[in-house]
Amino acid sequence: MKNTTRAAAAALAAAVALGISAPAATARPDHGGGKPDHSVAKPPKGDRKFANDQRHALKQVARLDAQVAKAVVESRVGRLVPVNDVDVKSAVLDNAAADRAALAETLTTVRAATPGFDFKALRDDLRGVRPENYRIVTNALRKAAEIDADADDLGGSVDVDAALDAAVAEAVLITARSAKSDLASVFAHLADAEAALEALETPEEPEEPTETDTDLDGLSDDEEEALGTDATLADTDGGGASDGDEVADGTDPLNPFDDVV
Repeated sequence: MKNTTRAAAAALAAAVALGISAPAATARPDHGGGKPDHSVAKPPKGDRKFANDQRHALKQVARLDAQVAKAVVESRVGRLVPVNDVDVKSAVLDNAAADRAALAETLTTVRAATPGFDFKALRDDLRGVRPENYRIVTNALRKAAEIDADADDLGGSVDVDAALDAAVAEAVLITARSAKSDLASVFAHLADAEAALEALETPEEPEEPTETDTDLDGLSDDEEEALGTDATLADTDGGGASDGDEVADGTDPLNPFDDVV
């Protein structure tokens, strides 16, 4: 046995005696055309689902925030004018800002979420966010301003003002989370304001007194109704003079004793 062989055998024996495992044999490169294994272990299925849910939730919240901002810009909220001295523009802008702040908080919460977070409850909650509410309420307030201006041009109307006050009081509370019924109520008050404005534009004309004289006593039926006489009897009190003659003579058509015959 050569010296090197004896030395290697001695080293191996010493290692075994000391309880040290022998080094693994170094793998030779594969020259047979095989490819090296670069695969990475996939995370557990539960972790993958959480990551997907979190990613989708972040996109949904960001999309809603962008839609609220777009609705405010496209509806030209900044051009709204006061209605019955109420600064409706500031109210709508404040509501939109509050909605966006709430969505920003939700975004932070989702980013910090850990496995077990209830993404289904979050999705259900976000379905109640309706950015289009800002377009609708802006159109309603623009209509309210037009009615207000038209009423002022005609001298004003208590009925128009009352209906507009009711519409504005509800409109300034509309947010992206308001129900459709809340918007419907605003438009119902606007319909009342429009009806009152129409009445102001075309006031009801007094009815012309009728000239009908049923009993042919010289008094019209309307005059007899006012006097309390019978429009179907020429001489209501039966005193001998017709109702028309008694009125002309200054006597009482309901007193038979003062008739001038």
